[in-house]
Parts: sequence; C-alpha cells; structure tokens
Amino acid sequence: MLDLLFYTGLRASELINIRHRDYQDNSLRIHGKGNKVRYAFIPDFLAKHFKPSTPGYLFISEGKRIEAPQVRKIIQKRVKLAKINK
Repeated sequence: MLDLLFYTGLRASELINIRHRDYQDNSLRIHGKGNKVRYAFIPDFLAKHFKPSTPGYLFISEGKRIEAPQVRKIIQKRVKLAKINK
C-alpha cells in the first residue's frame, strides 16, 4: 500500500477506490477529484499484485473496501516506526 502511494503519488481517497480491473499494460486508471480520470504507471514489482480478472477492490479489510481513515492510520503508524519528524 505504501509503495503504491509513494510510486504513483495517489491520494488516500484514490487508493481506496482502486479495483483490480483498473490495471492494464503497466498503468493504472485512477478516478480522481471531480471524477476526472488519469493514468499512473506502475513498476513491475507492484504490477504483480494486480489480477485484472478479479472484480473486487485491491485493498480490502473484513470483506469490504478499506476506508481512507484506515489508510491514514497505517501511514501514521509507519511514520512513527520510521521515526520521521515533520
């Protein structure tokens, strides 16, 4: 999750809406603010996590799509572990 955010520059709200089917030819179709569509290129080591034939979301928790506050919590936890200060 963190690698995907770092390498693509996605917002948390964009990340939670990624579906497996949004991946095609090393690029990811992103639905951004204002319902605008843009494409982000995905490195090979991240591309292996996409299964275009799967209909669901990429990040799920307890059988449903992960929420933006959960993503932010994960980021905060990792920042704290890495001892990164603003």
